[in-house]
Amino acid sequence: MSTWWIDEPLLMGSSNPSDADLRDLRGRGFEILVCLLDPKEQSPNYREEDATNLGYRLHSMAIRDYQAPSLAQLAQFVTVAQGASERRCPAGS
Repeated sequence: MSTWWIDEPLLMGSSNPSDADLRDLRGRGFEILVCLLDPKEQSPNYREEDATNLGYRLHSMAIRDYQAPSLAQLAQFVTVAQGASERRCPAGS
């Protein structure tokens, strides 16, 4: 799995992770999983049930390959990312 930081240490991007990758990332403190895969094009390499059992909060925003997300999807992603940031860095810290 290739990874890249978007906003270190809060937000990381990756290719389609496996169950083993998710276990590793969970051990490193990640709690939220946002899947951008369109299931009509590609299924995740992990089982959603296993991700949930690891303690991830799952969000799905299906975006077709080589297409831009919709404004609603962008807004949804920003809401998820802001919520994660606020959980990690509470106001007044």
